[in-house]
Formats: sequence, C-alpha cells, structure tokens
Amino acid sequence: MYNLNLKCMKKLLFSLTCVVAFSYFSVGQELIQNGNFSLPDNGTKYLKIDSIPNWCTDATTADENGREFVENNGVAWIWDESKSIYQVIGTVPSTETSYAIGFDITCTYTWWADYITDYYIIFSTFTGTDTTNRAVLDSVKFTYNCASANWSVFAHQTGTYVIQTGNAHAGENLVAEIKIFNSADFGYGSSYTYLQLDNVSIIKSGTGVAENQFSDLKVFPVPAKNVMTVSNNQLIEKVTLFDITGKEIKKEWVNKSEANLNIETIPSGVYFLNILSNGQSVTRKVVVE
Repeated sequence: MYNLNLKCMKKLLFSLTCVVAFSYFSVGQELIQNGNFSLPDNGTKYLKIDSIPNWCTDATTADENGREFVENNGVAWIWDESKSIYQVIGTVPSTETSYAIGFDITCTYTWWADYITDYYIIFSTFTGTDTTNRAVLDSVKFTYNCASANWSVFAHQTGTYVIQTGNAHAGENLVAEIKIFNSADFGYGSSYTYLQLDNVSIIKSGTGVAENQFSDLKVFPVPAKNVMTVSNNQLIEKVTLFDITGKEIKKEWVNKSEANLNIETIPSGVYFLNILSNGQSVTRKVVVE
C-alpha cells in the first residue's frame, strides 16, 4: 500500500473542473486534475481509480471504485463501503483561503429504495510521502436522493470550504477526498449504494494567481445572439456557461485558443461564462440577446 500511494503522490505532485464567483473578472486556480476522468483517452474501464492519472485511493481490492463510461464520457464510481478517492491539491495555506467545490453526481444503485445518502468532500493533510497517514481538517457534507435518481442524468452540486488564517497544519500537504456515508459503520446495516461522479472541480480563490494568464482574453460579441466567441493567447481547456442562479447551462471542452459557443437555443438574459485555461479559471459576465 505504501508504494502504491508513494507512486500516486509523485504523480499528483508532478501535475500540481464548479462554483462560479459572480463578478466581472474573477480569477481562481483549478486544483483538481483530470476531474472529468477522461485520461487516459483509451476507452478503457478501470477497477480502482488510481489506474487513471492524478487520482488516488487507499483501496486494496478492485471492487471499491474505478472508472466507468456513461454515453462515452468517463466518470468515476464509488460505493458506500469503499475507501475514498482523492487527490493531493497543494499545501495548507497560512492565510485565509476559499475553495469552491463543484461536481456532477448520480446514483446508479442502492439496496434501500427510498434512500437519501450523505457524502463528503473531506479536506485532510499529511507530511512526508505516505498519503495514507492523513489527518482530517474538516469536511463539507452533501446529500443525494437516490429514490428520485435517474442513473443517466447527473445533478450538479456546489459548495465552499474556507481555511482560516493561522491553521496549525499550514505548509503540510493538502488532500481533497470524496467519501460516501457508510450506514453499516453506524449499525444500520448495508445500503449498498453506488454513486457516479463527473467534472469534479475545486477552485482556489484568486489570491496570488497571475491575472496575465487572461490578459489577452476576449469574449465577443457583446451582447451575443447566435454564437459567442472566446479567444485567448493561451490554450483554452473548457468554457462553461451558468445562469444567474449558478445552474450550468452549457459546457464545451475546447483544447485550443479559440472557442465558438453556439447559444441559439439559450433564452435572452444575463449569464456568467467560466473559462478554464492551463489550470486557472476566470469568469466573465455576458449577455445573450
């Protein structure tokens, strides 16, 4: 187990998707790598999430978590009696820092037909290279209604976690992990609940992030009617359009320096466009005519 997690640690540190800050120009740093579980792009399903780049697990058996495909899109799956899946996302800051959490989720199976399950984004720390020796800082709890779930339809979830100034673990490695509540651990029997996750994103607040990453960013025309064009002097990885309530309206993976977003079917109004480029993101207010 130690060698497995040391390998994961090296892979993650070498590499070291949402809640949108609703401002005209807000910059944040995307900390999760391969959050859409698309790599490797080989169409292969994997048992154990650490078979794909950037993701780790303490699991020792092959039936606890992994990568699946839904309509040709890679997603992660975990169940309530499995170990968490996680990434090392940097170090614990010494000053107040906010982390915006976003992901898509659905339930594929539960033994209890009317089950509403809890699950958590856990922030933990460790020193050295052994990622299994983690201390929990705190967690953000979410709930999901498995009774009303359509396994092929993902719900978008968002949350925020703040590390305060002067945290005793400042400078230690910071881990974000995903864990489902296990009813069997609390004397309720086993629910056998399976969840799938996609587009996992943790965006660190923009303090200290170089805004010249987007110094040549252009979004036009304003207002836009049929097509909205986004261009930058660097690679644009993804563009996501949200309405004023934070609901995701449209998302496209771009992987080039210019994107043309088809908005013909989108109702007129004010929206927010999040652009991800080289692991950093920016949000622009836009108007659809």
